[in-house]
Amino acid sequence: MDYSRELEDIHKRTQDLSDEELPAPSYDNGELEEDIPVYHLDAPIEEQTLEITDGEQAGDGKKGVVKEPKRDDRKPDAEPKVPSLRAPDGGPSNSFGALALRRKWITEDQLEAALDQQKRTKKKLGNIFHEMGLLGAEQVAEILAEQLHIEFFDVKNYIYDASVADVLPERIIERYSVLPLKRQGNKLHIVTADPLDFQAIENIRLATGLTVVPLLGIEEDIKKVIFKYYGSQAAKNALDVLTTEDDDASLSELGEDLSLTANDAPIVNLVNTILESGIREHASDIHMEPTPVNMRIRQRIDGVLHQTMTVPKRVQPLVTSRLKIMGKLDIAEKRVPQDGKIKVFVDRHEVDIRLSSVPTVFGEKLVMRLLDKSRGIVPLDKLGLTDEERAGVEKMISAPNGIVLLTGPTGSGKTTTLYSMVNEINKPEVNITTIEDPVEYQLEGLNQVNVNKKAGLTFASALRSFLRQDPDIIMVGEIRDKETAEIAVQAALTGHLVFSTIHTNDAPSTISRLNHMGVEPFLVSASLTGIISQRLVRTICKSCAKDIKYDKNELKTIEQYLPPNTELNFKVGEGCAACHQSGYKGRTAIYEVLYAASDLREAVMAGKDTEQLREIARAGGMKLLVECGMLKAANGITTIEEVLRVARADEAVH
Repeated sequence: MDYSRELEDIHKRTQDLSDEELPAPSYDNGELEEDIPVYHLDAPIEEQTLEITDGEQAGDGKKGVVKEPKRDDRKPDAEPKVPSLRAPDGGPSNSFGALALRRKWITEDQLEAALDQQKRTKKKLGNIFHEMGLLGAEQVAEILAEQLHIEFFDVKNYIYDASVADVLPERIIERYSVLPLKRQGNKLHIVTADPLDFQAIENIRLATGLTVVPLLGIEEDIKKVIFKYYGSQAAKNALDVLTTEDDDASLSELGEDLSLTANDAPIVNLVNTILESGIREHASDIHMEPTPVNMRIRQRIDGVLHQTMTVPKRVQPLVTSRLKIMGKLDIAEKRVPQDGKIKVFVDRHEVDIRLSSVPTVFGEKLVMRLLDKSRGIVPLDKLGLTDEERAGVEKMISAPNGIVLLTGPTGSGKTTTLYSMVNEINKPEVNITTIEDPVEYQLEGLNQVNVNKKAGLTFASALRSFLRQDPDIIMVGEIRDKETAEIAVQAALTGHLVFSTIHTNDAPSTISRLNHMGVEPFLVSASLTGIISQRLVRTICKSCAKDIKYDKNELKTIEQYLPPNTELNFKVGEGCAACHQSGYKGRTAIYEVLYAASDLREAVMAGKDTEQLREIARAGGMKLLVECGMLKAANGITTIEEVLRVARADEAVH
């Protein structure tokens, strides 16, 4: 059966929305973002090594200009209205919003808000619900499959079949992001995230001579599978070329031959594959570590490092130089640490990369911090807070003035929580000004400033200037010294609500940390509104989760951290392909939410120590990190072992 006519008819009845606009440039450390190298990792090689400079228009076809995605200049559709659950003929409505309402996955108020956002952004409604945290990718795909009357296929269950894969050329698979699933007679079943892309379906039909039967899949999963079977092969091919050329050349000669780094396609392919792999796996960092015999590549996924590949020693200087060129570092300087920035696009998602190089005895070690700006701000109700914790947080952010501090080690999710809290109170009637190092997310309605130490713009100097800018709310990226702490406290005492982060082990010890910085106890007592300490724990993979039972002795130990009569539903991940056999996929946060009530303020004023402050906070309802974590373990979200990996159990004594 030829599906083209049916899909064409569906297409006419489906609202056509324009593509998402790319984020506007912002100022960062005194430079325009256009000055940061931009690379499209999934573009042809000849389009990757050039940057947009001097205000050149992207996509003008000139050699050396990165081609940005095309923008849709069509006129916007009419003002969206909440769809009826009934169609004009009296039958059930087939609109996306109506189907989501019928499943009770959203409310009418949420649909109205999404339609209003759709009017402003021209994004697809399913993408908006996903960004709002209301629908998961599987839920969006399920509704779309029902809308289009086609089958949904879970790509996580995809099994590679070389005989079927050979039917479809690799260039078409990568160009249209489709997966050949099976062949039945003269029919080729493919998995695609866009079954309404008639040009792709027609080109596949012409290339194969087969009738194309599309199935709907999740785009991110499809691209991961394509990268797994085709992208990794590109890296292997690049390594083969690099390791077979000039076998008799010495390592020192290769280290000086930087022309190969700048122009040779294999090294570009290899580096792009390494970066793209980390981005697709949602790694937070990529480590490239020289050893005596090779260069080890590791990715930090869900807080844990995983080795992904090794690069031969003779190729190490080429990889290092290529990345230093991309980050605008001095490739001739190998004796001192350097820092740089790279901006890349993968599947039209903008990703910022902070590059750091440090000289070691075996060569330069490179670490790249990845920030995917397309992932957006997490809503407050999706942070994993319990009802009691969320009530405490809402009490803090609704205060007219004071200082709210988030604490935890690097990589514990403080910035995510900070943005969520500020975004919750981001309204037209308030003036919010931030000083950050760097600005990680650009939020409409905020006046965001980047630290620029070379120009003398520090946290402290920016705070002084902010107080002359008539702010209602101030966000400081981090309190690092006495000067910044004192100015933040003074701002809180003069009628401003101040948000910031600080590095301490838990919430009560933050007060002692401020005292040690030189802030007087009476100032801390008068200005403090609340402290939130947090850690990230890995969540159990849903694809391989199973129930687990503990014996009485183990339960006795566990239950001391849990409220009485807590329902126990412990689970563990067995390990599968979806989670790389780890049993974990994704992360959530555990919290200590300390609200500064009157008794705690009095204790701070009296100079009580950390242990005494902790007991007063617990008496006021604060749960410790380990208690919050054990509650999540009892609910089957994470495991006991994971909680004990990140939280101290010796503090919870009943």
